Amino acid sequence: MNSQATLRWLIWKENRLVLPLFYSLIAIVILIAVATALMPVQKLGWGPSNHQGAYLLLLFPTFLATGLGLVLVGQEREQGTITWLQTLPLPPQQLIGLKLLVAFGWLIGAWGIALLIGNVTAISFTSISPSVSVNDAHLIPLSFPFWIVQSVVVLLAGFYASWKLRAAVSTIALMAAIVLVPLAANFGFHMLNNARDSRWLSNSQVFYSIFATYLLMIPILAWLTRRAALRSLLPRRAPTIAELTGPNPFDPAMALVDLAIDSPRTRVFDSAWIALIWQTLVSSKWQLALSSLLMTVGVIMPILENYVGHYSVLQPVLLFASPMFIVVGATWGGVLVFQGDGSHNFIRFLAERGYNPRHIWLARHVAILSILASFVLIYLAISSLWLSQRIDLLKTDLLLISPLTLILIGGISFAAGAWTSQLLREPVMAYLISPIVASMLLGWLLYCVTQAMAPLLLASLVGLSFPSLATLFMARRFANGTDRPLSFLLGLATTVLIFLLPLVPAIRYVQSIPKLDHTTRTAMIRELRDIDVRQDHVELRLVPTTSEPTISSQGIDQEWVAQQLNEISTRSHSPTAWIEGLSQVREEPNRPAKPQSNQSLHRFYDALELARLRFLASTEDDDAANMQFEQWIDAAATMAAAMRQSTLWRVQDSADVLEIWLADVLGDSDITERIDEEAVQSTLKKLPTITQRNAMRRNAVLASWWRSESRDTRYYSFPYDSGLEFTPPALTPWTQRRRADSIVAASLLLLQTPKTDKTTPNDARRKLHQLLSHPAVTFEDGVYGKHGRTSATVEIIGSFNHHIARYWGMAWEQRIESLKEDHHAN
Repeated sequence: MNSQATLRWLIWKENRLVLPLFYSLIAIVILIAVATALMPVQKLGWGPSNHQGAYLLLLFPTFLATGLGLVLVGQEREQGTITWLQTLPLPPQQLIGLKLLVAFGWLIGAWGIALLIGNVTAISFTSISPSVSVNDAHLIPLSFPFWIVQSVVVLLAGFYASWKLRAAVSTIALMAAIVLVPLAANFGFHMLNNARDSRWLSNSQVFYSIFATYLLMIPILAWLTRRAALRSLLPRRAPTIAELTGPNPFDPAMALVDLAIDSPRTRVFDSAWIALIWQTLVSSKWQLALSSLLMTVGVIMPILENYVGHYSVLQPVLLFASPMFIVVGATWGGVLVFQGDGSHNFIRFLAERGYNPRHIWLARHVAILSILASFVLIYLAISSLWLSQRIDLLKTDLLLISPLTLILIGGISFAAGAWTSQLLREPVMAYLISPIVASMLLGWLLYCVTQAMAPLLLASLVGLSFPSLATLFMARRFANGTDRPLSFLLGLATTVLIFLLPLVPAIRYVQSIPKLDHTTRTAMIRELRDIDVRQDHVELRLVPTTSEPTISSQGIDQEWVAQQLNEISTRSHSPTAWIEGLSQVREEPNRPAKPQSNQSLHRFYDALELARLRFLASTEDDDAANMQFEQWIDAAATMAAAMRQSTLWRVQDSADVLEIWLADVLGDSDITERIDEEAVQSTLKKLPTITQRNAMRRNAVLASWWRSESRDTRYYSFPYDSGLEFTPPALTPWTQRRRADSIVAASLLLLQTPKTDKTTPNDARRKLHQLLSHPAVTFEDGVYGKHGRTSATVEIIGSFNHHIARYWGMAWEQRIESLKEDHHAN
C-alpha cells in the first residue's frame, strides 16, 4: 500500500469514527428543536425563545469539539487500534496532523451548519464582540468569536487529554479541568481583586478576560498536544519479565473464573454474588470515586452561592452547575454497569462461563447503587447534624438540596447512564453522550411535572423504570453480542413511552374540556348574521387631571396638591363635567358605549359613590343637592343603557355593575323620598327587563365567541382569558379554544334555562367555576356558588367583572323588575 492510498484510507477511517458522534448529536439537537417547537418558551414564561435557539446552535459545535479528540484518539487507544496504526508507513507527525486535520474539518463544518441555520431562522449571534450580550439576564455571551475560540480550546484539550491518558473517564475529567480551570481562575482572581479594591467588575469585563485567556491557551495546548502524541507514538522500552508474569491468583477476575469453572485451587469467595459485586467495585473504584466527588461538589455548590452574594456572575453559575455535577456524577455511575471494566467484553466473558446475564446486571446495579446510596445517607446525616446546630435559619438552610430531590435526580440519571452505555458500546461515546441524555430526560420530566400536570410519582416511575427495564430486557442479548438492531428499536420504543406517558394527565385534562358540537356551532354562526360584531363605540372615562404631579426626594410637590384640590373644589359636580363622552352618548342614544379601560369602570363606581355620599350628607330641603344627585342617577342609567347595546361581553358585565348600583340606590326609600318621582321613573325606564337583558347578553356572548374564533384583537380583550393563569402555561394553546367553547356553552345555558329549572343553572355555574376560578377554591365558597350569590350584591361589586357572568340571575335583577312595577315604569 503506497503512502497516498494509505492517507486516503486513513481519512476515510477517521471520518467513519466521527460519524456515530455526529449522528448522536444531530439526533439530540433534533429532539430539543422538536420539543422547543411543541412547547415554546414564551408559553412557559421564560422570555424570548431567540436566545434559547442561539444557545442551542452555539453548543452544537462545542459538544462536537468535546468528542472529536475522545473519538479519534481516546477510543483508538482504549481499543488498541492505535498500535496497529503505528505499523503503517507514516511518520508520527503525519498521523497526528491527519487526525487534527479531520477534527478541524468536522468543527468547521459544524460551525457552518450552525451559521446556516442561524441565518435561515434569523437567530442573531454573529456579533464581532467577544463578550456581547453579557449581563445579569444573559450570563453566557451570545458571541460568535467567543464560542469559536472556546470550541478550538475544547478540541485541543480533548486531543491532549486523549494522548496523555487512556481511560475514558480520566480523559474526560482532564479535558474538563483544562477547559474549566481558566474560568474558575478568572472568576477567583476578579473576586479577590474586587474584594480588595471594593470595585465590582461587570460581567462583560470578566468575559473579556476569559476570552483573552482562551486565546493564549490555543498555542500552548497545540504544543502540549504534539508533545503528548509523540511520546505516545514513538517507540518505548520493552516490558520486563516481571511485568509479563502471569495473573495474580487473588485478582478479582480470576476469582470469578474459579467460581465458574470450579477450579481445584483455593477459592477466594464462596458466593458468585459476592464475587460479582466485589469485582465491580474493585475494577471501577476510581470511576466510583470520581462520581462521588462530582455529586459532593454538586450538593456543596448551592451553599457556596450565599458567599458570593456581591458577585452576581457566580450566583447563576453555581446554581446551574450544581444539578449538572450531580447529573454527571450519577450518570457516569450508571455507565459503569456495562462499561465498568473499560469494555463490554468482560460481561460477555462472564456469560460464556455460565453466569446469568441478568444476575450480572443485578449485581452491578447493587454494587454501584450501594455506593450512591451510601453517599445519600452520609449527606443526609451531615446535613441534619448541621441544621440541628443552627439556631438562626439563614438562606443557606433553604438552599440545601433535599434527600428526596437528590435521590430522584441521582436515580433517574443513573438509569439513563446505564441505558445509554448499553446502546453505545464504545466507553468514550457512552461517557460523553450519557450526561446529555440524562439531562434531556430530567428536563422533560421536570417540564411535565411543572407545566403538563404530571404527578411527581408518575414522572419518577417513568424516569426510573423504563430505562432500567430496557437494559434488563436486553441484558442477555447484550452479553451474547446479538443485541443489534433490537436494542435500537427497543430504545426508540422506550423513548416514545417516556415522551408520551407523562403527558397522559395533561391529555386527559384537555379532553375533559368539551368542545361545541358541529350542530351547535352552525346554529350559532347562523344567529351571528343578525348581530353587529364590529361596532363603533363611544369611549367613556373620567376627566383626568390637568397636569402630572412633580415628585422629588421630599415627596409630591405640595403646590401641585393644593392646585388639584382647588380645581376639584371649583369644578362643577355635575356628571357631564366629570365623565368624558357622556354628552355624546345622550346625543347618539342608539350608539353603544364602553369604558375606555378596566380602570375607568372602577372610577365610575367611585364617582357614583362619592355623589351618593354628598347627597346623604346634605339636608332634605337642599334642592340643589337633590337635583344634582338626580343627574348622577340619570347618568348611570344612560351609561348602562348605552353599554347594553354593545356586543362586547366585558361591557355587558360593566353594565351589570351600574345597574346593581342603581338597584341599590333606588331601592333605598330614604333616597327615593327625596328624589322627584318622574326622575325615578325616567331612570327605571332606561333599564331593560330580564328578558331584554338576557337577549343583549346572548348577543354579546355570541359576538365575543366569534371574535375569539377569528382572533380579532381589535375589539377589547377576550373574556375567556380569565382563569388562564390557573392553567399550566404549556397547556394554554391546547385548551384555549376548548375553554372558550365550554364557557360559551355554559353561559348560553344560563341565559336560556327556564326559571322553574333549578338544577341546570347550578351545573352551568359549576362549569364556569371549574374554568375560571382557582382550583383551591371550592364551588360553594366561590363567586359562582352559594357564598358568592347569597352575599349582598353591592358588597361584592368591588371585584367588578373579574369573573364573567358572575352577576347573572341574581336577586338584583328581580329587584329592578319590582321597582319598575312599584313606580309604574314598565
